[in-house]
Amino acid sequence: PALIWMTDAEGATTFANRRFRGFFGIKTERQLVTGWRDAFYPEDLPLLDTAFARALEARQRFEHVARVQHPTHGLRWLRMEGAPRFDAAGYFQGYIGASIDVTEAKKAEDDLKRINELLEERVGDALAEKAKAEADLMHAQRMEAVGRLTGGVAHDFNNLLTVVIGALDIILRSEDPAKRKKLGEAALSAARRGERLTHQLLAFSRRQALRPEAMDVNGLIREGEPLLRRAVGEAVEFKLKLRRGGARVSVDPAQFEAALLNLVVNARDAVGETGRITVQTQQVSVAPGEVVDLPAGDYVCVSVSDDGQGMTPEVMRQVFEPFFTTKSIGKGTGLGLSQVYGFARQSGGGVRIVSAPGKGADIRLYLPPLGPEAPRERVVACPIAPVGAGQTVLLVEDDAGVAAIAVDILEGLGMRVVTAETGSQALERLKRGAFDLMLTDIVMPGGMTGVELARRAAKSHPQMRVALTSGYVGEDVDEALADAPWPFLRKPYSADDLRRLLSTSPDMPA
Repeated sequence: PALIWMTDAEGATTFANRRFRGFFGIKTERQLVTGWRDAFYPEDLPLLDTAFARALEARQRFEHVARVQHPTHGLRWLRMEGAPRFDAAGYFQGYIGASIDVTEAKKAEDDLKRINELLEERVGDALAEKAKAEADLMHAQRMEAVGRLTGGVAHDFNNLLTVVIGALDIILRSEDPAKRKKLGEAALSAARRGERLTHQLLAFSRRQALRPEAMDVNGLIREGEPLLRRAVGEAVEFKLKLRRGGARVSVDPAQFEAALLNLVVNARDAVGETGRITVQTQQVSVAPGEVVDLPAGDYVCVSVSDDGQGMTPEVMRQVFEPFFTTKSIGKGTGLGLSQVYGFARQSGGGVRIVSAPGKGADIRLYLPPLGPEAPRERVVACPIAPVGAGQTVLLVEDDAGVAAIAVDILEGLGMRVVTAETGSQALERLKRGAFDLMLTDIVMPGGMTGVELARRAAKSHPQMRVALTSGYVGEDVDEALADAPWPFLRKPYSADDLRRLLSTSPDMPA
């Protein structure tokens, strides 16, 4: 039953039913005015008074929930509701209302709230556990990829070193010139394979030195068409579908050609003896999330598609990892597609594979198109004659072994060589003498890169020719190298490589 009550226009209680009086222990009319307040929790009274005063002043409906301490039943929750009373003339007479015990409903509400909080906590724990499981899985997959990478590198380099060490050991013990020459050539060939391997790994890790140039990839593809046709063989149908009007991008032409050749060779292996391979260029718009790690926008798309056996989703997830291959032993290194991926990412683009088992594969290489601004003109070095015998070279190299080999090669070409280990030492050498050529490493100790040294030397010695060399460059140096006017020689280099560098015109990159 409800606890019925009435107030006057001032808010004082003037009437209460038997249930109200019994609940609050009201025995006299005097107690009726304020005696019921003693049952309420003291900390709840200010809110109750404020809510009632606000309703009384506005002559509006009154609603409130508060706690009371019942002498028999203990803590109870009361919901109080009152409606304003008016006489026939419209004058306010007070409130008539009822208080209802809502303890059970309040307990159910609190229980539901606790259940929701517990559910949220458990859901949070489950999500955290799921995230941890996914992170553990990703870590395990990364470790598997790292294990495959290190195992592949160790396997290939051990094979190469077996040839090099064995050949050099026999050369040192053999007196037969023909045998020494044959073994020396074998060691050199193995070292060259090691060089190609490191270049492919640098391509995957996006740490190779790129020399981007503004060009039309359609022209590059047409120039390389004879080589591509020889790579696929006569039994495989090979088609070019090049975008009308060209497809201009800024890429390293040599690395683009290597990436395209890797894609074509991969397609050839997929189609087998007979099949169809198509190289296509398009101007496309990429939607957000369409290509992993590639911002939305317009791109030049170079795709290589085939009608071969296709790939499973599991293979597509791993296909760009170094040394991952589905080919039989000895048929592939597992580095071709990793080079493609690294080149695309370092060039500001991305790669996407569309394939299914039995339905062929379409590997799409996305490259940023040249913007409306004309490409910046590269600074061209002064037309100085090529360096030759009898001239002086400043060799800046911090690795003693590399410096010894370079000095031997240069002196073998009839040149006088002065060495320096750091950029500051090189500047001191330049103050004390004149040089025809400065050959400098890019990454050196002392806080000055070879590019910075070259810029300072070019200002102080404008007639001296400059060339750069490195086995590794970081992204910051790579950006500086992109605008450098000087030829660049990749390590490791041979005597023939160095000779070609010195004999080329200074305004032509090596």
